[in-house]
Amino acid sequence: MNILHHKSWHVRNRNNIERVKRDEEKARNEELEKQKRILLAESESRITLLRHRLKGDDHQTGDVDTEANGEQTSAAGSSHLDVFKDFGDKIKTKNSEYEKEVKDEKEKFETKTGILQYLVDKESDANSVWYLDSHEKRMKLMARDVDPNDVEKQLKDNKLKTMNDPIEDMKKYLKVMKSKSEDKTQKTNKQKTSHKSSKDVLKRTETIVKKKSKKSKKSKKHKKKRRKRMSSESSDDSQDDRTSSQNVSKSLEQLRAERLERERVERERTRDLLYGKTNKEEVVMDDRLRSYNSQFNPEIARQNADK
Repeated sequence: MNILHHKSWHVRNRNNIERVKRDEEKARNEELEKQKRILLAESESRITLLRHRLKGDDHQTGDVDTEANGEQTSAAGSSHLDVFKDFGDKIKTKNSEYEKEVKDEKEKFETKTGILQYLVDKESDANSVWYLDSHEKRMKLMARDVDPNDVEKQLKDNKLKTMNDPIEDMKKYLKVMKSKSEDKTQKTNKQKTSHKSSKDVLKRTETIVKKKSKKSKKSKKHKKKRRKRMSSESSDDSQDDRTSSQNVSKSLEQLRAERLERERVERERTRDLLYGKTNKEEVVMDDRLRSYNSQFNPEIARQNADK
């Protein structure tokens, strides 16, 4: 029954179940209307009979009585006299409350098993399965049903478990060690800060002393540089005089010869770059090292390789 719910021909399809319920409701309403009409007709006939009796219309009442007696005699002639007729009618009638209870139990069972799970919209949320609830909700429901004596026992058991649990001892030990390590770190930090402060004071004093010594050294160096500058200027003047006299002594012919030599060297260098070196020295080959005339690639031969 849980296969192919979406098909239109399925027995437990939503539309089919709604159609069946509609038809059943319609038939029930028609039956009720029929019963109401029957009761209304009976009540009207009784009212008319009573009215005729009150008016004193004996002729009509006699006719009515004769008609009623005739009907009773005809019914008695057609069937035997049944004393327990009303009791039998009551036995044949069904108990509506009992039928409703049976129907509700059947629907609950079908919803729990999953047959009507897909047809239920809001009822499925209300009657949801216990394992779909949250842990806190389930614990609250369990706490309502639990006896207070059981709760006390459970608390005592939990205390004993925590006392005898080695993990709790380890946690306590770790807390103590952590606090000790924090104290040590604080002490070391304080020592470091004090040491740093003393170091800073020493550094400041050293820097002040160094600055003073540097100033004195700079002043001394400045004096020495001034003296050297004065002496170097005097020596430079004497050297300039000497070089000027030497340059004058050089003749024009020497300068011309140097220029021509430079030009010749530059020309040879440009020729070598453009055409390659032409004046190679001729190497006299030994007969034992000379290659054969029939050799195809003499530069590849092992005997001609550079040693």
